[in-house]
Amino acid sequence: MTTPDWFAHAEAAKARGEVARTRAADDRSRWILKGVEEYGRGGRQHAADLLGISVGEVDKAIARARGLDRPGFLPEADELLERLFALELADLEPMPGALWQVLRHLVRSTVVDATWLHNPGELLAQEVEDIDPDELPEGVEQAALAQACRGWSRIQALAVLDTLSRGNTDASLPALP
Repeated sequence: MTTPDWFAHAEAAKARGEVARTRAADDRSRWILKGVEEYGRGGRQHAADLLGISVGEVDKAIARARGLDRPGFLPEADELLERLFALELADLEPMPGALWQVLRHLVRSTVVDATWLHNPGELLAQEVEDIDPDELPEGVEQAALAQACRGWSRIQALAVLDTLSRGNTDASLPALP
């Protein structure tokens, strides 16, 4: 009997959760160590009191932090990607909100998978061109919207796809008033 696909995905999600918990515990331990060092003498007790934990738990956090590799200067991959997407979105030419809403509807009604990594702007432009012009809001030019999608770099198009699929359009996408 083969393992069902859903099971593999469920186990992968569980593993990602474990990695996230480990990262958070490592980060907390580093900060506790930093706080204890800043307080100097009596710092362990002071940190324990502030955190509402025992001195023994502070000692465990210190030992954990000292056993870790020196932290890198780059954030973890998920945070790095989030920051990169935000920078790319900030560089996009603003578009009217109606255009972003058309794209949002398209992305939410289209199966966007890993094959889109190669040429996301072109694939999004093709989806725009497949829309029945009668279904577009008044003032939305189909050809101009498709051209805008084709003009984005790969990372810009991926940032747009990520933002639209999460529904963060109001705060993240540069819209004209």
